[in-house]
Amino acid sequence: MVLICFPGSVCHQQVQSQQESLAPLEIRLAEPLRWENGCLAVKFARINRASGPLFLTKMGPYFDIALDVSKDDSQTGDDLEWVNIYGVNDILDTRSDSVAPGSSVHNNFCFGPTVWVTNIHRRTRREIAVRGKVRIEVSYFLNEKDARSYEKNEEQGPLGRTRQWARIFVDIPCPKTSCESECDKPPIGIHGERRVVPDSGQFIPEWNVRGKVLTDELTRKFPSCSVDNHR
Repeated sequence: MVLICFPGSVCHQQVQSQQESLAPLEIRLAEPLRWENGCLAVKFARINRASGPLFLTKMGPYFDIALDVSKDDSQTGDDLEWVNIYGVNDILDTRSDSVAPGSSVHNNFCFGPTVWVTNIHRRTRREIAVRGKVRIEVSYFLNEKDARSYEKNEEQGPLGRTRQWARIFVDIPCPKTSCESECDKPPIGIHGERRVVPDSGQFIPEWNVRGKVLTDELTRKFPSCSVDNHR
């Protein structure tokens, strides 16, 4: 176990780079995360550790980075929020794929150095650096009955009560071009910033102008090194 503390935030006890808890589905990195040709390369596998088949949902896996909102005193809430950088989609797919016992599914991803975030209440859109810590989550069902029930939308609630989750938390390495004193810290933001899909905010000039003002204000108050500033 490790104790993870972000500046100005509460500490969270987590199992770093390992399963949050023992589960039928294991997430394992094939190799350490690395920056390659300007993007964050992620190679990982989903492994069925159960005695029977598991059913991986078509949607996902989900990748989220931690956002430090402890400096935002506009409202109460947690000191950390999670911003999705991959997995959230505006097209719902409730299907699942069967994975036999002992089998694994391998995936490779490459993420850019920044991700856009939108605050609907403040009507801002801006980009934040992909750095700090990433949470990888995958969802699955323990049996075919639950998977097919979810596919037919027979489950109650937006996520389905029988859906299972596996997750790991991994440190994002610092790009060689970045400032070492800050590149391992989460980006600073405000409550309610999300990667909205589709990214309609990019076509609203006023939202982008307000987003730039917000970024400049946060940079001025809490200066830090970013990927963009040290290319």
